[in-house]
Amino acid sequence: MAQVLFATLLWTLVSGCGVSLTTDQNLNVLMTGVPVEPSEVSGDVTPKWESFILTGVSLLSEDASETIILFSGASPKEIKVVNRPQLAFTKVITDYSETTFSGLTVSFDQTVLAGSKNSEDHVFGLSSGDLTLTETFTVEPGKDIEVNVNVQWKNTVSGEVVQEPGLELTVEAT
Repeated sequence: MAQVLFATLLWTLVSGCGVSLTTDQNLNVLMTGVPVEPSEVSGDVTPKWESFILTGVSLLSEDASETIILFSGASPKEIKVVNRPQLAFTKVITDYSETTFSGLTVSFDQTVLAGSKNSEDHVFGLSSGDLTLTETFTVEPGKDIEVNVNVQWKNTVSGEVVQEPGLELTVEAT
């Protein structure tokens, strides 16, 4: 009897405090500047930071018949990428638990700002603003989906000129 009373009291306290007993699953997009040289680089300086404008995040259904838009360019978000992971975007995806997707796309404005020891006012363009991963993944119960955008920027600055970094997109359940 005492155990039932204690459990009831505990439940009343927890539920009355606004504490949720459910766990949301999130899709998190992280961006990191990594010390990897992209192919055909000719600079000798690595940026201190690069500023990207996130304009979209979408998932592609398992049979590729539907695109699920998680974020669109209505409210673009600026992300200042440094040599540590930066959270660019997060979205609750609990409704997609146990759903398999055949890919995802992360989209950016093609104009990027950068700062280096040479200048804090570099501007360069991306050849494409869309990064697409065509790898099947499943939203596993109780796990988040972590999307990593690695900005391969080593030696991409030469004087006042910044070359386009390599952009690597990976996904994992965490």
